Amino acid sequence: MKKAFMPVVLGVLLMSGACGDWTEPENLDFRRPTPEEQNPEAYGHYLAALRDYKQQPHKVSMMTVRGTSERPTLQTQHLTALPDSIDFICVEQAEGLHPVLAAEIGEVLATKGTRTLCMVDYATIDASWALLEEAREEAGQPAGTDEEYAAYYAEQTRRQLACCDASGFAGIVVSYQGRRATDRDISGQNAFMGAVAEWRAAHAGLLMFLRGNTQNLLDDYKPLLLKSDYIIVLAESFKTPAELTRAVQRKLDSDDNFPSDRFLLEVSIPSLEDPTQVGATAQVGAEWVVEAEEGFTKCGLGFSNAQDDYYNATRIYNNIRQAIRIMNSNTANDHEENL
Repeated sequence: MKKAFMPVVLGVLLMSGACGDWTEPENLDFRRPTPEEQNPEAYGHYLAALRDYKQQPHKVSMMTVRGTSERPTLQTQHLTALPDSIDFICVEQAEGLHPVLAAEIGEVLATKGTRTLCMVDYATIDASWALLEEAREEAGQPAGTDEEYAAYYAEQTRRQLACCDASGFAGIVVSYQGRRATDRDISGQNAFMGAVAEWRAAHAGLLMFLRGNTQNLLDDYKPLLLKSDYIIVLAESFKTPAELTRAVQRKLDSDDNFPSDRFLLEVSIPSLEDPTQVGATAQVGAEWVVEAEEGFTKCGLGFSNAQDDYYNATRIYNNIRQAIRIMNSNTANDHEENL
């Protein structure tokens, strides 16, 4: 191999020496110009039209993504990189959000009219309490008391709620997937929803979405349903349009005063690690949203673990873009084409 390649190497060296007088190395810029760089004036008009579109009646969309306290290094972590026609961004794990991401909350609102909310999650508190109990058991300590349980849930809820003001979010998504079968269930809900009710009373001008087992709310917290902007129905256990309709109907049947005019369906996105679709697909969800339904209003579609759709083999955020196109086929096409 050395004998075969030596003449080639010598030839290249000779040619480079001979051409040295008329060739100079230079850096090539392979970065794709942004629409703003290509035509700032036209891009400004586009953003104005986009903001105006989001103020008009349409089926809304929401993407749920993970926050981080570390400097974002991936495109999927940036709020500014999400599809333009998304109305709401829900940020999980928002505590200690990195300043770069916190700054993007105001940026996407000012430029695209996209409002960002932080998630207040009962399941996260549930999981952290379980870890504390495991640690106590391993250390030979007694289990936490009912008083400690209630105090922990209240403190952790207020800690999550504080993220809204700390990072300048437009509101919160309250995720409650609890039960009310035991005294502990009821105690946990009182601690969690009690803190949420306090927050709502002090932040009447901000957005609040209720997500999950809203039919399990105690009577004291049912008024929060009417104080919410949207009620999010999870599609993870339902695959067909008929099943989705029954899921909503069960909520309505749980209470005669359950509001029927603010339902938002949430579907999941398959990931590279686990490509199995859980529940209804984004396409099925979008088609269900646009179907007429008597008795309740379908306001739009949300996408959990939305960052996983960025790595779609067809096109980045392909499932989400296609769902938005289905929901708003006459008004959203021009917007959803862009990032």
